[in-house]
Amino acid sequence: KRPDNCFTAFGALITRKAVCEGYAAAYMLLCKEANLWVGYKSGFADNGKERAGHVWNLIKLEDGIYNVDVTWSDGYGMPYERDWYDHFIKSDELFEDSGHEPQTGLASTGVYAPNPYEK
Repeated sequence: KRPDNCFTAFGALITRKAVCEGYAAAYMLLCKEANLWVGYKSGFADNGKERAGHVWNLIKLEDGIYNVDVTWSDGYGMPYERDWYDHFIKSDELFEDSGHEPQTGLASTGVYAPNPYEK
């Protein structure tokens, strides 16, 4: 059974038990505290096992708006290995290629920047 607060920032930050909605709420709270523009996006995602409802964020940087999936950047307990930066500050195109299908929220406007951890 999921705890009641798993859909909240409190669940993600304090009890450390959260689903994607709790991760997105925590990221939104922290970005707002840092005076950053942050948004919310929902849709579907293919997690390697099934296609299910999913929530992630948008963040505005100097050169555009990007997708950030803090849940998938966590990587804990995911069905296949991925690096934390695979779903962090990415274009719509890259998110859709990775299995995300947005239904609500703004489109990202940024262009893909190369991964700083790859040679």
